[in-house]
Amino acid sequence: MASVTVISKKPFKILGIILILSGIGFYFNKVIIKDIYVKSYYQYLLKAEYDRAANYLFYWDEFSDRPAKLPTFKAKNLYLKKTELLKGRGYRVVEIKDISRRIDDGLLIYRVKGIYEVNGEKNSFEDELYFINNKIMIENSTDPYLRYRDGKI
Repeated sequence: MASVTVISKKPFKILGIILILSGIGFYFNKVIIKDIYVKSYYQYLLKAEYDRAANYLFYWDEFSDRPAKLPTFKAKNLYLKKTELLKGRGYRVVEIKDISRRIDDGLLIYRVKGIYEVNGEKNSFEDELYFINNKIMIENSTDPYLRYRDGKI
């Protein structure tokens, strides 16, 4: 008489569920970290702490999808010189109204709505951004002063 060994499918189902849940957890951890980066960048803008906001930006020069040719510390120094122009014009971000995100073609895109002030006159703005190399890339904005606070060097 031949013996038949029956392999239970239950351990494989449990393993499959664990793998799926760990993948989902990994994805959401990455999203949570990016949420924190976006909130931190705008909180530093609100406080006009541009030297700290600079740590979250992707620096680029000729092409927006490639890093700047300058070393990061030199790019950051150029960014800080640009922000000095903002201060000289009386610019400051005074309120962040909403931060939302969506996925478009697999890319996590944030939309930030807020209010900036120039010499006491308030205007609204809307930034659209995503991440390159775990750094913020502001792609579109209704803020005419964006060029003084984005990562373009």
